[in-house]
Amino acid sequence: MKWYIGYPETNQVLVHNEDRHYPLNPCFEYVNHSPDGFSWGYNGSGPAQLAFAICMDVLQDEDEVFKMYQNFKAGVISRYSQTGTFKISEESVRKYIQELKNE
Repeated sequence: MKWYIGYPETNQVLVHNEDRHYPLNPCFEYVNHSPDGFSWGYNGSGPAQLAFAICMDVLQDEDEVFKMYQNFKAGVISRYSQTGTFKISEESVRKYIQELKNE
């Protein structure tokens, strides 16, 4: 199972996939909300970049991601503590995205 884990000390988000760990691609080639990188815990540019990057990593479909990443930011990313580590599974991301599609 794939997990996304955010570390507030560095504002880095790592993807943990079985025995591999690597930085989440910020997807600046699609959107550049936050040249300074990721953040979470509020509705701003850093969380928007993070929401887009996670959704893109999960869906691999830019058209679908553009339709819903701002809602994912507002409903999930903005609710994490700005000063705390967060962890979300790919499965949880897919579930939330499906709920958005059903609205």
